[in-house]
Amino acid sequence: MATASPPPTPLACPRCATRLAMLAADAVVGELTLQCPRCRQWVRLGPGSAPFEGPPPLPPRPLADPGGAPGGLGAGGPGGTGVGGGLGLALELAGFVMALLGALALLGLGTALGSFEATYRQVGGKLPSLTAFVVGWHLPWLLAGLVVAAAAAAVVLRRLGHPAARWLLGAALAVPLLGAPVCLIAMYLPIFSLADAIK
Repeated sequence: MATASPPPTPLACPRCATRLAMLAADAVVGELTLQCPRCRQWVRLGPGSAPFEGPPPLPPRPLADPGGAPGGLGAGGPGGTGVGGGLGLALELAGFVMALLGALALLGLGTALGSFEATYRQVGGKLPSLTAFVVGWHLPWLLAGLVVAAAAAAVVLRRLGHPAARWLLGAALAVPLLGAPVCLIAMYLPIFSLADAIK
């Protein structure tokens, strides 16, 4: 003779007693979150969990990419763009080192510019406009300071996960590549002009 199955268990809102669901007696529920249609109370039911008020729990956040944590130079953090993982970190570190080497090259040009200035004073005459601009503004020193500031700001912004860090690092690389040739041309331009005048 078959035995009668136990009656289903009603699930009701603890606030207004509105029936929310009917579960079979042998039903297995890991965790169930419901909202009462009448009083808008949130109810969580499950093993060892009591009813609660408030919104349902948030879904778990996805794990961050190993190379994209905001705390490092690696790509892929909040707002990060570009290559992720260890390759992104290696590229950014290489870019940072190259930017510092470019700043050192500009500092060397700035030191050499001092001896060129003494030569210009001995020769006399009017300097070309580009040379006068580079000498008047001490452009190699100014550009070297700009490169160091941009590289340092890129590191700080990257640790904060800001996407502008990549642009600043690119600017720190571009300034020596563009500024050093301009400074070199300006330094030798009066010598070339003097050679043409002698001819």
